[in-house]
Formats: sequence, C-alpha cells, structure tokens
Amino acid sequence: RASQSFLHEINIKPQKTKVRLYALSSEYDKNLHYARIMSESLHNAGILPEQTELVLLGTDEAKGIIFQSNETQYGYGNVTSFDEREISARLLINKYPLCNAINFDENGRATENMNVLIVGFGRIGHEVLRKVIANGQFEGSNFRATIYDPNFKHRTGFFSSQYPMMFANYDISFEPQDGRGSKIFKFLQENASSINYIVICLDNRDTARDIAIHMVDRLQTLGYSQKVYTCDSKSVRCYSQYAQECETHYIYDSELLYSGELDKYAKELNHNYTGGQDINEDWKKCAYFERMSSRASVDYLIPLIRIMKNKMNVNKLTPEQRENLARSEHLRWSAFLYTFGFDVMDKEEFIRRVKEY
Repeated sequence: RASQSFLHEINIKPQKTKVRLYALSSEYDKNLHYARIMSESLHNAGILPEQTELVLLGTDEAKGIIFQSNETQYGYGNVTSFDEREISARLLINKYPLCNAINFDENGRATENMNVLIVGFGRIGHEVLRKVIANGQFEGSNFRATIYDPNFKHRTGFFSSQYPMMFANYDISFEPQDGRGSKIFKFLQENASSINYIVICLDNRDTARDIAIHMVDRLQTLGYSQKVYTCDSKSVRCYSQYAQECETHYIYDSELLYSGELDKYAKELNHNYTGGQDINEDWKKCAYFERMSSRASVDYLIPLIRIMKNKMNVNKLTPEQRENLARSEHLRWSAFLYTFGFDVMDKEEFIRRVKEY
C-alpha cells in the first residue's frame, strides 16, 4: 500500500532519499490512484518534491501535469506520463530521426522535401503522424505525408477535429488501401525517388513485417535503399536491405522513461532560454508543458546539430548554420504546438496582449 508506514519500512527519509515510482499496471486507473495516494504519503512524510520522480503508464504525455509539483501544489519533482502508443512513436523519432532521411547543404539548409508514407491509421498511426510532423520541419524543406488505411474515413473525423491547425498547415493526404495492398505498392513504385521516410503502423506485427519486407525488396529492385520502419504499441523495428535481421527497440527504454541524458540537455536549454541564475531552480519553476517542449526540442536538435558538425567536420557551428538551425527549430516549435491542438492567435487578441505587456 502507498502508505506512510510503507515508506518508513523502506527507510525513506526527508532530504536524503530519492524516490522513483513506476506505476506500470495494465489497469490504467490503478496507476492513477496509486500515484495520487503515494504523492499524499510522500507529502505527509516530509519528502521534498525534488526528491521524487514518477513514471506513469496510462495517460498521454500532456496529462502528467496533474501530478507535477508547482508553486501552488505538492507533487512529484519530475513526471513522465505516457501512453504506450505515444512513447512508441517518440521512440521511433529518437532512434531514427527524420533529419537523417534527407540531405542538407553546408549551411544547414535542407536541399530536399520531407515526404513521409504511413500505412495504417489507428491509434499508433495517429501518434506517428503527430511526431513526424513535429520533427519533420526544416528550413528549405516542405513537408508531405501520405497515409494509406482502408478505414481512414472512420478514423480521421474526431482526430482531425482535435488538431485543426495541424491539418490546415501541412500537406496530409489519405488514400484508401485495398485488401491486397496493391495500391500502396503502386504508389511506392511511382514515388520511390521522393519518399524518404516509411512507417508501417499496424497492430498485427506479422502483417506489418510482411509489408515492410516486401517494401524493402521492391525499393531495392527499383535501385533505392530506404529503410522501412514498423511501429506498434510495444516496439519499433527497422528493416533494410543490408540487415539480415531487423533492428528492434522496445518501448521500455530507460532514456525515454525517466530523466536521464536528454533531461540534462532540456534543463540547459530551458535555463538559457529563461536567463535565470540557477539551472535546477529554473527547471523546478518550469511548467509541465514547457518541460515537454524543452524535451521535444532536444529530441529534434541533437541529431540535427550532429549532422551539421559532421558535414563541416568542425566542433563549432558557423553563424549561417546557427541561423538556419534556429529557423528550423522555429518551424518545429510551431508544428509541435499544432500537434497539441494549439491555434493561431487572432489579431485582436494579439493587440490586446501587446498593450497588456
């Protein structure tokens, strides 16, 4: 039980012990209930928020705000809230960044468009689309996504109403998928030279594997070497013509599930942005969604900066590279907000806030 007596038994002490709670039951309501009761027990035991961390399964990333400590409520010092489908989509982007799929010039400007093919548009397909849009924006490049699903008309209504600006700002098209999949392969053959990121988002892993292998073979026959990824609620797999076996990554990845190396960079990024005196105090004051935004920025920028440095074989970026990276980051930031349902501020509200501030 998440009681004070239990905390006493395992020798949890104020200002000394660090606590990370994993609430990973398949019954999501139990996770929420246990995390809430444990938070109350930790509070009553005098444990400071910065001593605590929560990894919570069962809600999407944004819902973790209810457990995050802030100036007005006690909570966990750091919260990772995730739905298995959402974390799988993030794992895909983390292991296989979209910036690795296109080319850039020596100044960090993309020299080709981002053209994504997604097969399957259930819950996992929804999350993959949100992640590839947010991470597929680069200065000099346009974004396009083509989605094949036999039931796309039934699967897009509510989803598109949640993210109207996402659909209004990016080129997203849906195509019906026939039973044999011949339309997908015809589309692949006709567009093989421009498609640079392919994800199969099916719950049936065997079917996803078969489609991925056939796509790799077809691309190889056409003289192309694009990798094909499969993404389900438990894992991400990469199929390529060079590998005898696919590369497999499972969603319970320690780096994604609790504050590790990526959070170190997220804290630094937030500190530089806010201009505060203490990096940890800045992070402590940082609102939950702002932490999410910092982490998303780090996910995007680390591989992109690595590409720029490798291309020039230097340790320091040039002013023009930094400018193009900044422009790319702004495009990503806007897309990130759209994929969480944010809208553009109207002119009257903008003028009102200018006067207020």
